[in-house]
Amino acid sequence: MGAIPPARVDFKVIPATEEDCMTLAQTQAIAYDNAKKDTPETNIYQRMFGSYSDEVNAFREQGFVNKMQQDPTAHFFKAVTQDTNGQEKMMGWTLWYYFTEPKIVEHFKIETQWPSTANVDCANEFIGESTLVRAKYMNGKRFGWLQTLCVLPEYCGQGVGSALLRYGFSVGRGLGLKDFWVEATRDGHDLYERFGFRDVEATPMALHKYGGKGTAYIWGMRCTD
Repeated sequence: MGAIPPARVDFKVIPATEEDCMTLAQTQAIAYDNAKKDTPETNIYQRMFGSYSDEVNAFREQGFVNKMQQDPTAHFFKAVTQDTNGQEKMMGWTLWYYFTEPKIVEHFKIETQWPSTANVDCANEFIGESTLVRAKYMNGKRFGWLQTLCVLPEYCGQGVGSALLRYGFSVGRGLGLKDFWVEATRDGHDLYERFGFRDVEATPMALHKYGGKGTAYIWGMRCTD
């Protein structure tokens, strides 16, 4: 007999708030540390930040708070269920930017403030190269940018990622947007493709420079209604 699939979990997608920011950081760390298609040596996020740590979580938490407070184009959505005590439990989340006016995609400025565990050169290469590709294709356009999507490992296969994508697309289209962009790594690429994103340009990163193995690819993907 084959393995019995996990029971479906009821959940909903709603906007996240500042009170969620540490949970957002913890969820992202666990999800990215457990990328299904990577080992630690080929996981680009572990090359950038190392494994799960309180310092990295605090760094990300503050970044999320700043976005919520300072950037009206940034929208965080979370998928939540109830635990056995009836308390809300986050299953995954996503961050979209909705540019309802023509967006000038600024060239990436080298960041100097990183957690002590970060590989600064790796992080700056990843973000810098992604920004260059986005600017090449989306500069001056009105569009939605899906920056982050992560789901806890125990909820993968429950439709959480798909629900977060549908919700984000719905909000963007409700704002009149018909053009969407995402930078995909190996784990998310197939899901994004199922939702209409198509490869535009792939950027290779040689991970041996940062203590890893092989080559990671960042796919710039676009979905146009």
